[in-house]
Amino acid sequence: MKKNVFFTILYFCIISCSEIMGTLYGIKDPNDNPQTNEMVTDYINKTELDKDFNFRPKKEDDYKGVSEYFENSYPEALIFDKNGKQLLYKINAEDCNAGLFRVIPTLTKDTKLESGQLTLDELLSKLDKMDNNEKSLETSDYDYLLAINWAVFMGKKLNKDHVLEWEKLAKNNTNCKIQIIKVNMDLKKEWQ
Repeated sequence: MKKNVFFTILYFCIISCSEIMGTLYGIKDPNDNPQTNEMVTDYINKTELDKDFNFRPKKEDDYKGVSEYFENSYPEALIFDKNGKQLLYKINAEDCNAGLFRVIPTLTKDTKLESGQLTLDELLSKLDKMDNNEKSLETSDYDYLLAINWAVFMGKKLNKDHVLEWEKLAKNNTNCKIQIIKVNMDLKKEWQ
């Protein structure tokens, strides 16, 4: 009997803690918070997030595929070499995204990482550029491309503590040139 009470209390503590953490981080239910491109652009303009090369899934069907590329995790990132091959930064598949904080600053032109199955072309084929910026994504201009997913529904704290920090680490890496693109994973209002 005491064992059941203990596990019941532990269960409710875990549920409560996740709700508290969600509240502290400002995380919202993505289904309750769909965004237009204008809303996402306004959010970017109010933050320190880089304003160039922001993308969103083209269609609702693409959303699922793009989410799967990022292992259904938010925020998350994918690294591609200059040939468009995915490079795996995690030692084990179940590792979290914290490894990026270690990997990004240590990248050099000669860094050897295991290759993944995804290509940059596959990812980009499911994305639309959000803005009308005339800058084009030139793959020959960088050694690596860092594709970071993010969302307004994740809250400002996660976007600042992870996404913004990954951007800064990539920009401050002087051993190689890293192009950053961001993929917004908020559901589009027009899909509702």
